[in-house]
Formats: sequence, C-alpha cells, structure tokens
Amino acid sequence: MTIQLKLEKFIKKKTRRKITNETNLIAENIIDSFSIIEIASFVEDNLRLKCPVNKISTANFNNISLIVKFIKKYNKSK
Repeated sequence: MTIQLKLEKFIKKKTRRKITNETNLIAENIIDSFSIIEIASFVEDNLRLKCPVNKISTANFNNISLIVKFIKKYNKSK
C-alpha cells in the first residue's frame, strides 16, 4: 500500500468523511491544527518516515497530495 493510500485510509478513519487526494482538508473543516499533529505522528510512528515538526504548516497539510509531497521531500531515500 502506498503512502498516499495509507494516509487517505487514516484520515478517513479519523474524520469519518469522504475525501479525495485533492480535498481541501482545512477549508472544508475536515482537519484542524490538532489533526495535523496527529497526521504527522501517524507518519512518523506508523510509516516510519520523518516529518520535521519545524516544517509542519497548513500549507503542507491542506490535502493528501500535499502531505505526500511534504513527506517525500524529507524522506528522499524512501
């Protein structure tokens, strides 16, 4: 299962909302600042990938595609 699919499954389970990779998670009030931290923790704990806390922002967590891009940026060898 890809990073993108794992993230989508996790977010759907947490929010119980239908989303796509381009769904605006913040503007549609699907996630909030606490949820962003939960997603970052999921990435580090369950996917074993880096998610630098000082680089986390709403701009990087606005949709699943952006989250994946953010993760790949800091985990180039994975």
